[in-house]
Amino acid sequence: MNHSEPELQTILETFDYLLKTYPDETNSIYAYNNFLNLLLRIQTHALTPPISEMMTILKHEKPYVYQTIKEQGSYSFYLFNQTSFTSTPKEAKQKLTRIKLKINQSDQARRST
Repeated sequence: MNHSEPELQTILETFDYLLKTYPDETNSIYAYNNFLNLLLRIQTHALTPPISEMMTILKHEKPYVYQTIKEQGSYSFYLFNQTSFTSTPKEAKQKLTRIKLKINQSDQARRST
């Protein structure tokens, strides 16, 4: 099955970059706001964007940023309600890893043909 999802791959890479680069503080909120804007507009073909998983990880790893953005009301209730669908950050990370593997396998298969 073809899982070529360039937009999703970019979103996943950006999310990883944000988590590694931006601390859980006020100065990081702008970067996360921009990311959430991209996340809400992503267009995928075969794979569902892992919104609930990303929000679960954000809530766990950057609680101040998560809570501040939530309190600002900048994003729809839908986005923040997604955190209830993934029970643990570990499960969320595992699902993101599986999605990355599917995308990478598809990219490798395309290159080998």
